Amino acid sequence: MAKIKSVKSNTEVYAEIIADIASRAGPAEIEGAELLGKNPDKSRIIKDNDVHAYVKSDNTVDIDIYLNILYGYNIPDTVCKVQIAIKKAIEKETCYTVGEVNVSVVSIIVDETDDTPVIVHDFGDEETDDVAKSEEENA
Repeated sequence: MAKIKSVKSNTEVYAEIIADIASRAGPAEIEGAELLGKNPDKSRIIKDNDVHAYVKSDNTVDIDIYLNILYGYNIPDTVCKVQIAIKKAIEKETCYTVGEVNVSVVSIIVDETDDTPVIVHDFGDEETDDVAKSEEENA
């Protein structure tokens, strides 16, 4: 009996190429974002890779990408920059139009080697000044 080989369709090959373009364009170019695969301590594995491309019949592409954001970076700004970079790269390098770029932030990566203290909120001297003023008024 002859074995049937699994042959990928053109759409599957295109999707892999587009996913590769997206993984190189977004996180590689934008500071503060990295793919899950770059973090050795990742606790969540997304199938075989962190980027998925879906080629539609109307020559549009939707992208799903899973990222880690480095601590200290503005998450909405970083995600927006990643979306723009991916859209520009795919539309420049292929004949497809990007429909959606869905970015899922999986975790925030904190640099363990950084010894600078983390300040959640710095009240400064405002609070102590207010307490001192109220004590002076009461005295």
